[in-house]
Formats: sequence, C-alpha cells, structure tokens
Amino acid sequence: MTSKLILLLSVFGVIPSALIPKSPAHNDLCPRSSRKSHRYGLITFIDDRNWNELLSGEWLLLLCSTRHATCEDLKADLYQLANPSVGCLDVGLAFGDLSEYFWLRGRFSAFGKITVYHVLDGEFRRLSSTQDAYSLRNLVILREWSELPRLPFWLHPTSTWSSFGEFVLKTMLKIRKSDIFGSTFWITAPLLSLFFIVVMPCMFLPSINQK
Repeated sequence: MTSKLILLLSVFGVIPSALIPKSPAHNDLCPRSSRKSHRYGLITFIDDRNWNELLSGEWLLLLCSTRHATCEDLKADLYQLANPSVGCLDVGLAFGDLSEYFWLRGRFSAFGKITVYHVLDGEFRRLSSTQDAYSLRNLVILREWSELPRLPFWLHPTSTWSSFGEFVLKTMLKIRKSDIFGSTFWITAPLLSLFFIVVMPCMFLPSINQK
C-alpha cells in the first residue's frame, strides 16, 4: 500500500521534484548506470556473447523483431524507462532483436511476435506482451511480477531443451545460407520448426505433468 501511494504521489506531482532522483549516473542507489552498452546506452543489446548476463540481477527483457511496428513501440517504451528524467528504476533493461538474432527464439522460448520477461537472479517470468512504459514501471516498483509463475525449468534459457532449440535454429540458418536444399528450403524449414515447436513439447509434457 505504501509503495502504491508513493507511486501515485510521484506521478501526480504531489511529491516535490527535488525529492525525486534526477540522474542515475550520479546516484549510488542506481547501479543500473554501470550496465551501459556502447550501442544502446542504458539498454543492453542481447547476443550470443552476453545473454548469460541476464542470469544475475534484475532485468526487463524484450524480444521481438524490429521489422514489426509493435516491436518498435515497445522498444521506445524501454528507452522511456531508461530516461533519467523519470527517476531511478533499479533494473537492467535488455533487448533482443529477433530479426538479427533469430536463434534467440530457441534460447528464450520466444516463438510469438513479442516476448517480454521479468528476470530476477535467473528466475524468468513471462509478462503480457500488451505492456507500456507505465505498466512496466508499476510491475517493477510494486513487485507485481511476484504474482506471476516462473518459467518451467525445461524452458529456462540454461536448460538442455533451450540449448537444443538454439542449435536447431542456428543450423537452419546455416542450411539456408549454404543453399544445400535449394528451393526446397522454404518447405524444409517450416517442417523443422513445426517439429521443434509443436511435436517435441508434446513429448516432454507428459513426463512433466507426472512430477
């Protein structure tokens, strides 16, 4: 209740602006400022070299293809959250471009157009894709993420299943570039995707439900 009251007071300007942190770069309570990326500033761009940074600390992770307008809108919301003028939000902000790194779909089970996660010390919770800067800020400050279920262990980015998913998608891309299948690639790729996304989970689910 107290945190909600503070949030409402800050939003409507009841709390003096002097009491609201202005610049995380000069605020010891904002360690997020130490996570700067050369490319995205306070937003970390996820690739195959740094995705495991998400396994420690608290993060908001957005995975989508920048070819879609909705993705660009959510990406703009991330930039808004990273803006020091809105105050200190002590959480890392990460973005994965699925149009550039297609294999991230396998690593993070991101098979929809947009996937959003809250991550705390390696615990992933999937959020609704219908988010904006205000709802994401509420979710972190009011700890609304704690009411959401954790990602199943077999879908966790460090699981064997996710590693296999990444391998399959990377292999598909290599096959396409090598032109081994020629014009039949666009038939082979959907079949492999169908097997990976639909058939394999059905094989795993019965054993999981028995536990």
